[in-house]
Amino acid sequence: MTTFKPTTVSTLPAIIEPLSESAKFWKNNVNPATVYRELNAINWIDINGHNQILTTSATKVSLYDPESSEKKRTFQSPNHTLLYGGNFRRENQKIFATGAADGIVRIWECKKSKPLRLLGNNDNAQSLKHSAPVHRVNFNGLNQLFSCGDDKQIKLWDFIEEKILYNFNSDSSSAHDDYIRASCLIESASLFVSGSYDHTVKIWDSRSPQTSCYQYGHKHTIESVTNRDLLVISASDTTIQVFDVVAGKTLRTLDNVHHKTITCVHNYGTYLLTASIDGHLKIFDFNFNVIASFSYTPSQLLSCHYNGSYLAVGTNNGILSINKISPQPKTTKGRSAQHGGDKIRKQDDADDDEEMANEFYSAIFQKERQ
Repeated sequence: MTTFKPTTVSTLPAIIEPLSESAKFWKNNVNPATVYRELNAINWIDINGHNQILTTSATKVSLYDPESSEKKRTFQSPNHTLLYGGNFRRENQKIFATGAADGIVRIWECKKSKPLRLLGNNDNAQSLKHSAPVHRVNFNGLNQLFSCGDDKQIKLWDFIEEKILYNFNSDSSSAHDDYIRASCLIESASLFVSGSYDHTVKIWDSRSPQTSCYQYGHKHTIESVTNRDLLVISASDTTIQVFDVVAGKTLRTLDNVHHKTITCVHNYGTYLLTASIDGHLKIFDFNFNVIASFSYTPSQLLSCHYNGSYLAVGTNNGILSINKISPQPKTTKGRSAQHGGDKIRKQDDADDDEEMANEFYSAIFQKERQ
């Protein structure tokens, strides 16, 4: 019988692609989370320039200070009215606004438990208020406020005078043909973006509210919109579209970003965050490539926000998770020979201080607040 010498099969080690700088940042700079619990689902999160975190949950809004790990204040709506989409005013970060199930837009001040303004609740504006729940509100820089409702209307308010400046229309008496549940403001271009359950995203010029500047569609309802400069990013089902306002066309379509519906998209700098009811938060880089993913299962994610210092995520079962994000280390260039030693020692001292601060915050953020 003929015999054969067995062939030796050589196996090569798997090629491991090096991590990008952005991926390394999200791998190494995320500190342990502090966890708080609300009684109901957290439908919206916003963070102001003082790192105060605002969460909207059922009939109340809560203000957190992550630096002291404290809940600073709770704002309760009257008559158990559901509140939605609490957003800070960027110019005066002690002021914020909420939509509500009764169609009234409320303006709040962080140090007072009762609203400062009730837009649409006085005799002059009663007939002009939203006739259905308001889910999204956005301040601009001119003492004005956009509100989007389930009555398919978009209104621009002067919240100082408590009056409506414009009603936005698009070939009909309403801005959209279904509920408006997503919005954002492109401040650099005086543009307002709205997303609706009619499967469309519309871009409006606040100086010409009679018709939208651009419009594009998805196959499913629009759940969330955000912007990166003049790029509009919208989420529908498990798909994300990137629309270029300057070119007037869709640049990218990202399919199957998550296994289940994307509930929130948020952009900060070159980072895009997406949250989904599949329990995962994903981070995309400048080129819209996934560089990090965090699991919060079995919770379903409804909201997220990142401001460069803190990452906050809200879930359907009332969990608020807050992570401090350590800053990226700064590199120093061109030290002179004369002062080189002093500068190096100062840099080493600064690094030691930063390391001690990180250890301090890590110890704080390992606590769980119920």
